[in-house]
Amino acid sequence: MWKQKVREENGSVFIFTLFLIPVIIALGGLLIDVGMIAVDKTRLAGAVDSASWAALDSYDRELWEEEGIPVLIESEAFFLAQTYLHANMPQATLTKFVVNGNRVEVEGASVTKLFFMKMFGFHEVTVYASSKTKIG
Repeated sequence: MWKQKVREENGSVFIFTLFLIPVIIALGGLLIDVGMIAVDKTRLAGAVDSASWAALDSYDRELWEEEGIPVLIESEAFFLAQTYLHANMPQATLTKFVVNGNRVEVEGASVTKLFFMKMFGFHEVTVYASSKTKIG
């Protein structure tokens, strides 16, 4: 009786494995795409931080030497932020730039292309990062 029961279950592991392989491949692909999004988000955060810090170098040096007040020159700050953002992450775009006296707020975005999730209709994801800095 025991041998008869074993014969009836013969090949069940093969069928189970056959159904499990596509699930494992899909989960692996999802993990790779999520990892790529995380890497791009981290790179963008670093690029936006460097852009924000670079913008602080645009303070009016004459006003600083005479009165000790750090006031940023907006056009120069924008140019420095844009330059540093693209130097650190060329595909990133500056989505928000605000200068308020001695403070700078920078936001950026970057598009991350997906590989495995294209099978499910997701071709790209936009990641965002922001940074606020102050001088003085």
